[in-house]
Amino acid sequence: AQVDGLLERYDDAEREFTRALSRGRDEGSARLVAQVEIARSDMLQRMHRNSDAEADARAALVFFKSAHATKEAAQAAVVLTRALRNQEKDTEAMAVLSDPDLAGAGPIERQQLEESAASILYEQQNYPAALARYEGIVRKLPPNIDPSPYLISVAMSQAALGDLTAARATLDRLQAANLTPVNRSTMSAVRGQIDLYSLNFSRALAEFGADPYSAHTAERGLALIGLGRGNQALALCDGAKASGKQETARNEFCSARALLALRKPRDAAARLAKIEAADSAHPEFAFRVAALGVGIDRALGQPSLAHEQLLAAAVSRLREQWGEPDSATFLARPDIASEWKSAGAGAR
Repeated sequence: AQVDGLLERYDDAEREFTRALSRGRDEGSARLVAQVEIARSDMLQRMHRNSDAEADARAALVFFKSAHATKEAAQAAVVLTRALRNQEKDTEAMAVLSDPDLAGAGPIERQQLEESAASILYEQQNYPAALARYEGIVRKLPPNIDPSPYLISVAMSQAALGDLTAARATLDRLQAANLTPVNRSTMSAVRGQIDLYSLNFSRALAEFGADPYSAHTAERGLALIGLGRGNQALALCDGAKASGKQETARNEFCSARALLALRKPRDAAARLAKIEAADSAHPEFAFRVAALGVGIDRALGQPSLAHEQLLAAAVSRLREQWGEPDSATFLARPDIASEWKSAGAGAR
């Protein structure tokens, strides 16, 4: 009933937007039309109609750029970027955010653009670049803006790079009592990720919370595998309803890891085959997929040269992207070091 009521409200809102667009066109007000398109794009995204949302936001961006209305153009760019990301078009989204025509946007709009760019870089597992963006946002925040969500993102990026001490220190700067429920939940998830990176599986499981099908399904599954509860991990990751290709791939990876832990390497190999062509834009995931492939090959008693070559290529990308090509910086994270130790000896 709640869902039906929500859909009815969306339908009512869409009718209002349609009337507003008609009024703007009848009055010859292209500016009003573009403003309505931005608002409607935001609503369409909530309805998961991201292709339609992209079209609206793109049209608004074209108009405001042509009118040299930088503030409104930046607002349209932020909304368009979100629609593109919802369709996993990260490269297009970064191109929008890098548009030199947006350079003159005001401080609030610039902050929103920087936040969007940082978020994309993090999703692409370019953690050094994401960290630099988030730290830049924190430095430039005006005194009246709550820094909590940005500090949480700083900690998230520090942890992903293996600087777990710095990540914990950043989170300790926050006053938990003053956090919004959303920020408090996000901070708990980041602490859980730090614990997972540290191979502290019990604490990670507690931090990720009780919801079995939250956004951290795969992470909960990996923690269960670390605790020797492979059957639970397999049921969790197989039962989860993923919201996108990346999340689907992470859940399949979790299932493959669980099957290998349960000594079912053939079943694990079948799952791994579904995500074998790991996106090169996500080097950490490519590393983990290749490392798991080596482990499965060895469990099956078959040559692992192909997966070892993929692992070596993934390591090269990690070292290049994480900023120190002549060192093993990526091994600062205990979870990655553990996977490298178990699978990497034959891929150097």
